[in-house]
Amino acid sequence: LSGGVQLMAISLRLKAGDVTALREAVLKTRPQPDALSWGFIVGEWLIPTSPEMLKMEDAAALFSHAVFLQKSKRYEDAIALYDRIVDLLPAWSWPYNNRGLAYDNKGEYDRAMADYNSAIRIDPKDAEAYNNRGGAYYKKGEYDRAMADFNSAIRIDPKLAQAYYNRG
Repeated sequence: LSGGVQLMAISLRLKAGDVTALREAVLKTRPQPDALSWGFIVGEWLIPTSPEMLKMEDAAALFSHAVFLQKSKRYEDAIALYDRIVDLLPAWSWPYNNRGLAYDNKGEYDRAMADYNSAIRIDPKDAEAYNNRGGAYYKKGEYDRAMADFNSAIRIDPKLAQAYYNRG
């Protein structure tokens, strides 16, 4: 816990333009004294030192922060962070789905549906993406398409209660 708080302070210093914070962040995250390369996360910064070092779990902190921003109704900030995650890990469906939800909350249904389509293309069994796209279709007045997506979500995941609720 103390490390997380300390790294957040480093992140704030970085955002304020304190370049000495970058050196501190790099040295504090060194896994072993003899390590020649490593990646680290500082607040919204994800800095892999080589492409093969970037893993999905590395982006988990960024994703959690984006979800927090979204729940705080800071949709633009959440979208910007989801953009970063999509750039780093384009084959991960969740950021597309969640960015779609942020666009949906802003009333930008076409952009939301584009993201839901991307999530479905990456993971055709993503029931939540079908459910969310159905919600966007519903808000646009395209009820037949909405119903088809809710039905698809239920077929994929019969325990997804939100799809039943939306279909009703």
